Amino acid sequence: MASGKWVEVVPRGQGEGVVVRPVAEPTGARHSRAQESIFQRWMHEQVVVACVTQNGDRIEGRLSGYDSYAVVLTDAEGVERLIFKHALLEMRPAVRE
Repeated sequence: MASGKWVEVVPRGQGEGVVVRPVAEPTGARHSRAQESIFQRWMHEQVVVACVTQNGDRIEGRLSGYDSYAVVLTDAEGVERLIFKHALLEMRPAVRE
């Protein structure tokens, strides 16, 4: 997905997964202005983001899209991961050692 784009997560059908597709603007207004500005900056600056999930897993990648319910991270190999926001405890710039 291109940087700076919104995505829409659409269910395919029962047990068939989801489709992630780019859209011009978000359809809902469930995200905050603070979230909007920081996500846009991270995407523009191609910041590597570290996410910590509810079960303690750490996921890193560049934020390549988001909507009201999910974020899309692209890892160093170019693999996109759809992560639902309700599963996240924290998102922050990754610390490189």
